[in-house]
Amino acid sequence: GTATRVKVQRYVNGRWEAVPAVIEDGFLVITADHFTPYEVQFTFSCNETGAHTWNQGRETKAATCTEEGEMIYTCETCEGTKTEPISKKDHTPGEWIVDKAATCKEAGSKHQECTVCHNTIATAAIAVDQMNHGSYGTSLKNKVDAKCTTKGYTGDYVCNGCGTIITKGSETAALGHTAPNSKGNCDRCGTRLKDVDSGSNTPAGACKYCGQVHTGPFGWLIKFFHSILALFGARK
Repeated sequence: GTATRVKVQRYVNGRWEAVPAVIEDGFLVITADHFTPYEVQFTFSCNETGAHTWNQGRETKAATCTEEGEMIYTCETCEGTKTEPISKKDHTPGEWIVDKAATCKEAGSKHQECTVCHNTIATAAIAVDQMNHGSYGTSLKNKVDAKCTTKGYTGDYVCNGCGTIITKGSETAALGHTAPNSKGNCDRCGTRLKDVDSGSNTPAGACKYCGQVHTGPFGWLIKFFHSILALFGARK
């Protein structure tokens, strides 16, 4: 390349001192004593195509996960410089943080932070958790009161959010008729009972062979069948 600047020093009395020097028409012109040792440093220009010879550069600003860094390179020919960015570093993911817990009715949410800059770097949904009934509470449903001749049911405790049965109920035994009152009826259900004087709890109109009331179009047939069995001692 073509020299654009020059630096000249001479060694005098044990030290280096600057010497006036210029470049004129391609020649170095020095004003000094020629009998003294000299040191000459030329600075050259690179051609217009940008054919610089860059060194390995030096980092002037370190990159982080939020900001780019900076590197400066110096041309070994003309001493020109250029600045280039250093890419941001990757975030360092931390543990997931639950923002809203999932319940049996609604999905939840969570996010993840960088352990260095503490910025949120990811978010995600949490699937519905059918085992977490949260604070929805429960209600008693499906309860059936036992009656004289029918069984009852204590009822199920059901989640108010999703309707899932939390605690299942159980059957309760039929209550049975009360002793006949003065009118021969059950005080609980009002059913007419026969044999009032003897205190029997058999309903009025019951089959005398089995004690049950047979209704419907085939009731007479059932009674007839029971009477045949009674002849052979199979029923009372």
